[in-house]
Amino acid sequence: MNMNLYPIRLHPDADLRRDLEHAVAQNKLEAAFIMSVVGSLKKARLRMAGASEIVTVEGPFEIFSLGGTLCSDGAHLHIGLSDRTGSCIGGHLCYGSIIYTTAEIVIGCSEHHIFKRIHDQETGYPELVIEALQPTRAKAPTSTLKRADENDQRESSESHPRTSPEQPDLKTEDEKHPF
Repeated sequence: MNMNLYPIRLHPDADLRRDLEHAVAQNKLEAAFIMSVVGSLKKARLRMAGASEIVTVEGPFEIFSLGGTLCSDGAHLHIGLSDRTGSCIGGHLCYGSIIYTTAEIVIGCSEHHIFKRIHDQETGYPELVIEALQPTRAKAPTSTLKRADENDQRESSESHPRTSPEQPDLKTEDEKHPF
């Protein structure tokens, strides 16, 4: 399997999910997945298995796990967190989960697949559909992610993914994509 790696770093006060989705969109990644994450959150918004409501918990928390898939149609991300006593919590990562000190992330992207999310009648959720590309159609990477220090020395509010007018508000997007 040919894949490309996209390392990024998120700074304090970034919205983890929103900024991951922004990085995927900005780089036109069609079959992205989380490979590695270390970092911390000061606040987490989670949806637990089988639940419809979103729970907000205040940190700080260490991120000990983050996994999932991302594409232009959305993301499905699960996160595991621990607090200062070592107690753990986890669930579906929702918008509004805010970076405390940093998040160092490696995103992988397959050159031979396209991911889509399509509403599944059986589950009631937008589920992953995987399209395999023919080897001759495999795409070269369209760009590389900018290093956080090049990209972030705090962008203006017009270009920052958390404040961009085309980004939906938290409640609407969380209801649209329950995971």
